[in-house]
Amino acid sequence: MALTVATLTLSSGLEVANPVLILSEINNHNNVTASEKLTIQAGDPADQQSGSQGTYALQSTSSGGNYCTYMVAVFASKAAFNAGKPAVETLKDSHSSKVFNFDLNDAAYKNMTPREAAYTHLKTDPCMAGATEVSGLNL
Repeated sequence: MALTVATLTLSSGLEVANPVLILSEINNHNNVTASEKLTIQAGDPADQQSGSQGTYALQSTSSGGNYCTYMVAVFASKAAFNAGKPAVETLKDSHSSKVFNFDLNDAAYKNMTPREAAYTHLKTDPCMAGATEVSGLNL
């Protein structure tokens, strides 16, 4: 899968018409942390007669998520990509390569592979307004 937009301005200031945008790197980070702690529940002050100071309970917490990061390579055209030409740029955010992040647990990405979800996420970026899929790539 790949996307294209009518024009894209590269970090050098050059405008490329109908560039091909392909995920060049994708990483899926499934990091869930679970912990349990034995805590004491304070006893009922009205029940001082029994001598009970409280009861124990197991407190469980979990955090983390299933995150995805990716980078996008920009090729001059579909023909350039199919001919094996190198990418003209990795999509940049100012002077640094732009790394996109999103949570795969978001309902918008349900039942998608990380790659499908990344392209869906990429389409929501303001610089991708009007992006369409490219067919016929040797990928």
